[in-house]
Amino acid sequence: MKQTDPICVPLLASIFLLFLSSTLPAQESDLYGAGGRERGMGATGVAGVKGHSSLYYNPAGLTRTYTLNGRLDISGLFGSPSVSSTNSDFNADAEGEVGSSGFLGIGLASPVSMDECPTCQKDNAMIAHDCPVCGTTLPAAQESAWYDALYWGFWVEFPVTSGTGVQITSDQQNPEWAQYGRASSRLAASVGMGYKVNDWVSVGLSMTLFYISNGVINNEINAFNPGEYSNITVDQGVDFAGSLNLGLLFAVTEDIDLGFCFRSERAGQTNSDSSTKLETVIIGTTTEFLIRSTTGFSPVQVALGIHWEINDDWSVAFDLTWMNWSEYEGPYSFLTTGGGAGATAMPHTPADYSDIIVPRIGVEYIINETWKVRGGYGFRPNPAPDQDGLMNIIDSSSHMVTFGVEYKINQTLYLDGFLQVHIFNEQSTTEDPSRFPVFENQPNPNPPPPLIDIPVDPVVDSWSATGTFFMLGFGFNFVL
Repeated sequence: MKQTDPICVPLLASIFLLFLSSTLPAQESDLYGAGGRERGMGATGVAGVKGHSSLYYNPAGLTRTYTLNGRLDISGLFGSPSVSSTNSDFNADAEGEVGSSGFLGIGLASPVSMDECPTCQKDNAMIAHDCPVCGTTLPAAQESAWYDALYWGFWVEFPVTSGTGVQITSDQQNPEWAQYGRASSRLAASVGMGYKVNDWVSVGLSMTLFYISNGVINNEINAFNPGEYSNITVDQGVDFAGSLNLGLLFAVTEDIDLGFCFRSERAGQTNSDSSTKLETVIIGTTTEFLIRSTTGFSPVQVALGIHWEINDDWSVAFDLTWMNWSEYEGPYSFLTTGGGAGATAMPHTPADYSDIIVPRIGVEYIINETWKVRGGYGFRPNPAPDQDGLMNIIDSSSHMVTFGVEYKINQTLYLDGFLQVHIFNEQSTTEDPSRFPVFENQPNPNPPPPLIDIPVDPVVDSWSATGTFFMLGFGFNFVL
């Protein structure tokens, strides 16, 4: 790292403490779910899931996969949040659409051991079941091994766009969408196994790997001269991060299933060497700094679910998920800047999030052999505390309404689509100037005269925010 003027260090540190946030603090599946059927049914799936979607909801659901089947889907996220403020400059610069992100997913799931169905010649599991292709009742294998009760699944998702991003223009600190307003190029993959203990109990284990290839943060800061801004651009990368899912599935009756899933925490860590030039704050000064932040965060979760096939036409699912958000370090980055006598590190400001419980409900109706329709609802409480101005995190409570449809082309191919609408409750705050750090009289044997005894005072602001976000996707499901 380069050594920088000591007078710049506290000033830069204070600016970055207020402005810099990490990218993509939450996993999309935590917010929107996975798979076409599940996302159309209110993101429920702990008890009623099957196929590769089980890798997220409940890996024990892999044991409901009787043939080698796959899915190719594409989904998109877009929204238009609204933020109003007493600062007219902020309103002019910050309102508008967040942008859009597109994702392509590929998944496979299958029994480990299979035998050919005598009617349709499709390979099927070695257990007693009805062939999902032609409906033939198949008996259990006369001779079986322990691995005949094993099932596997694989899923990978990667971006087809560069991701969404919000450029913040601010006199001091303005609110930002901590979970929905930032995304970046990232790769996610899951692998897992399921084991059918008997006709009533199944267990499963899956692992998810997550990699963020890049994330760009653009900030414009006006620290001293009204109307004149300094540009800061940061490129961040993150190593692979992983999590484990452990699931149980119980067939209580022929029509009712109960599910349980434990998901471990996943948190990637960035370590980025970057540089910035503050053209209007400190003329001609360039400094290098190190950023560390927690990104791609997914908290420890415990989910319970029930799936009930009411009759031949109707089925309903209900999930309840506890999320350990109190362990989240927050969307803001750690900063170390300068070298030698000028080196400094800003203390981390706790996010002080709270644990939440997320309820979701979904329903499916089979119109005929060709068409199915779905719907659902979920409520996600706001895990963030009341904002005092030091951290203005827009992450209000949200209502999720979902719709889905499925069209069966033939016995081995069907299409589905879903739409999720996330409606945010309005959140507002008035900044507290006493919460902002003030740096003045910093020790420097040769301070530049223009910056002596100049504090970094916040501009007191009041703001309110609300928004609507949309998740839209289509999938092609097939039996191989």
